Amino acid sequence: MVNFILGESGAGKSAYITECIRKSCDGIKKVFVIIPEQFSFEYERKLYNELGSNIFNNVYVLSFTRLAKMIFDKFGDRTGEYASDSKKTVLMYLAMKEIEKNKSLSYFIRQIKNRSFINEALQITADLRRSCVSPENFTSKILGADEKIREKASDISVIYSTYDRIMREKGYKDSLTDITEAAAIANMNDFFEGSVFFVDEFESFSPDEFEMLDIAIASAENFYISLCTNGDKQNEFSVFAISDMTYRRIMSIVSKYRKECKDIKTSNKNNLRTQALNHLSNSIFRKPVPPVSSENCVKIVEARDIYSEVDFVCSYI
Repeated sequence: MVNFILGESGAGKSAYITECIRKSCDGIKKVFVIIPEQFSFEYERKLYNELGSNIFNNVYVLSFTRLAKMIFDKFGDRTGEYASDSKKTVLMYLAMKEIEKNKSLSYFIRQIKNRSFINEALQITADLRRSCVSPENFTSKILGADEKIREKASDISVIYSTYDRIMREKGYKDSLTDITEAAAIANMNDFFEGSVFFVDEFESFSPDEFEMLDIAIASAENFYISLCTNGDKQNEFSVFAISDMTYRRIMSIVSKYRKECKDIKTSNKNNLRTQALNHLSNSIFRKPVPPVSSENCVKIVEARDIYSEVDFVCSYI
């Protein structure tokens, strides 16, 4: 069963998930709680205080990165030294020298002689890895590409393939592929079979994280995910558009495995400290509503750029 916990900010989604975690900890099933890395300390502390030590010690509270590490530690299929940023720069430099010597490029023939192009090439390969695109997959897609971009894509393929080969020859591994590889290992070993899987505090996911969720949805006995949305999933221009897009993507995975699913809407409204803030939360980007007093707690500012916006906010903290 896949359960979508839906509600606006402060509607009680995390409280609902906490109660579901409590009920799921029977000492038999594995219970996973996946949260963003930056929230891990606060979330673990909150969960510990809510559940108590006995229940909390039976729950795996992890980020996607730590979940991948846990899978590698259990099945031992990830060996080698991770390449640091400086080592990646050196590896890309070696790839560029080899490509220049072999005269393998046509579109980037001038850029390859410029050392600043190394950082651009590293960014391109990083984006491809995060999108779960291997050198082989990228090369296979070029044949069907439009003629206008085929030349550029072919050069990128040469750079990506050469860089990846040199990295493997030198015995290094790239942390950017950890989640994708861990998902494949989890699938082969039925790692999530019969478990209860919770996902909280996310708005969207990267392609490799979606791969991990795909495996979890297919194997877990129960899957819970909270999304900050009012449930109006048809409005692509709403303030919840990103969460609604994530909902649709998860639903496509659910449909693929023909899993049962249900929406659970939480509605702990008017939880903010003043009527003005509650009014703003309930009416922003919605149809015109009657005005209320700002109670000196709401300010509207037009900032010149993101830096002046941050300066303004920090001046009031």
